[in-house]
Amino acid sequence: MVEWASLGSSPAPAGDSASRTSSNGEVLEVPLVPLPAVYLPSPSQQLMVSEAKYLKLYDDLLAKGARHFLVTHEAPLNSQPRVARVGLLFRLKELRDVSEETNGHSKYVAEHEVGRRARILAVLNGEQHLSSTEYLRATVELLPADESQTVDVHALQRIREKLQQALAIQGEQENRPGATAELGALANRLRLASVLRAPGFWDLCSMLGSLQSFRLQLQVRTMREEVRKMTEEWAQQNPQAFKDLKRNPQVLPSKIRASGERVKELLQEGTQELQSTFQEILQTPSLSDGAVRLEEAVEQELQRNLGLGGPDWNRPAYAVLRLNRIRHWGSHASMVSPGVTSQAPTLQSIRPPPVEHAEWSLVTAWLLAAYTSARFQKKLQAMARQQGVAKSGVHEPEFQEALKSLLRKPQMEIISRYGFRASREGIEEMQLELRLLEEDGDIYVNRVAIEEALLGPFEDLTQEVEPHSGQPSTKQGVYLLLRSLFLGFSEAWFQEALVKLQLKKDKAESRNAQARPDPDGYFHLPGRAELALEVHQKILPRFGFDATKEGVSDMIRHCAGFLQDPEVANLFDAINRKLGMSPSACVRFRRCCYDLRQPPWPAAMAAQPSGGACHLVHIR
Repeated sequence: MVEWASLGSSPAPAGDSASRTSSNGEVLEVPLVPLPAVYLPSPSQQLMVSEAKYLKLYDDLLAKGARHFLVTHEAPLNSQPRVARVGLLFRLKELRDVSEETNGHSKYVAEHEVGRRARILAVLNGEQHLSSTEYLRATVELLPADESQTVDVHALQRIREKLQQALAIQGEQENRPGATAELGALANRLRLASVLRAPGFWDLCSMLGSLQSFRLQLQVRTMREEVRKMTEEWAQQNPQAFKDLKRNPQVLPSKIRASGERVKELLQEGTQELQSTFQEILQTPSLSDGAVRLEEAVEQELQRNLGLGGPDWNRPAYAVLRLNRIRHWGSHASMVSPGVTSQAPTLQSIRPPPVEHAEWSLVTAWLLAAYTSARFQKKLQAMARQQGVAKSGVHEPEFQEALKSLLRKPQMEIISRYGFRASREGIEEMQLELRLLEEDGDIYVNRVAIEEALLGPFEDLTQEVEPHSGQPSTKQGVYLLLRSLFLGFSEAWFQEALVKLQLKKDKAESRNAQARPDPDGYFHLPGRAELALEVHQKILPRFGFDATKEGVSDMIRHCAGFLQDPEVANLFDAINRKLGMSPSACVRFRRCCYDLRQPPWPAAMAAQPSGGACHLVHIR
């Protein structure tokens, strides 16, 4: 059973010193980072950092000269707040600022060494687990280092032989058609790696996890393909309902929705099952005890494979592993075979594919980073010149087909990290699922930025809109205005300054040590209007508005008349997300604007104090 530590009220600190020695081992006070994954020792692990509290964590590490923090498995969201009692110390090796490369979506990419196990004695500020600005801290006791322990040679040999036997049986399926062949090919590669280099304890964990993970991913892929086909057939028969889908997901037939829910259930149950297995191995007092638990898991896999060909050969073996998911930053990002690196099999993490919007947001962020790289943009410009986009425009079929071909390689490289096939079918499957999630604010924000990266450079070459001919009078013109504002507010300098304003407000309104997100969703934020004006002054004159606060008021009143259009409304909300508002605050803001569509708009409204219910322009 997994041993958990509750994130309840804070206990009193166990002492004043940051490090001391107990009868069992060294005790440290370290930052605590709960993540929805189970990590095992690895020579290298990258993390993308964007949340305010974790930006603060890394800044504190650099300022204090510290390098270690504890990463532990976080319980599923539907349970009480708790974390696994045993985690791993991450030692920071390298920290790179990637704000420009990701258009502000991530601040840092951090490289770590993952090694020593540690047991949580007490979470010092557990009440902060929902805070957006304060990270957790804990006192932990270091468990014996792996190099100081010995695992029975005969036990490791038994585990290795059983795993090789299981891999050999699974590898025989390589000649079968379809997904079974892919699983068989992986099994053969893993078996070859186990023969060429005698794997150690954690390497054996990696191999077992990799096999079971890929099996589940193939099952999920097959189920997703079935859902995709059902949706395509339904869309062909009901084109108007399909157009309404992004505004009202309930128009999708219940049979298709139920199939999608079954995919999620399989992923969630399977992931929790395997995460529990490896967490139990991780928390064992010694590697010898861990070897006993690992041998049980390998024996179960062997017995399962001995039944291949029977009625239940395709039953789930629960696991979803995100292996080597970030190998290099930029256009050279690549995936090796799951669980097999150039040196030795290394399990980096056990986590679910992108079921929730947070990981889907990460998928779109990686796509955006690929499309905005200098190499890709150079190819895009060359392709546009070859297609004569200056004359024909970006909506010509020839240009669209050429663009799809250009996008295919980076799309395949990225989606393969998230359980999709590196093929046209995999791309279509990914695009369909993203369309179903388009109402999510973060995903929509990234989609708009991707559209700008791909088509923005050619806007002035086409005749779709005329931004210099006065205030926009068409939907296309308003859309271009709002998209320009969106990109301006997306810049790294603006987002960094906005976070500082939010932190300042939180500090001013928190009369105790407990910092909480703004209950009003940052609908009012002091200093935001002045900060946003720096962006407005660069953009509004291009569209016939004055570069003043009054011009901002005129622009909002003008755009309010187009908010009935779903695309304009979504982009309007996306801008306000970039201005720091919560989703509910964005809806509230848009409704206020929607009520102001018809003139006259009282001039006195712009002078209302920040407490006004519809103080739209100078929101504080």
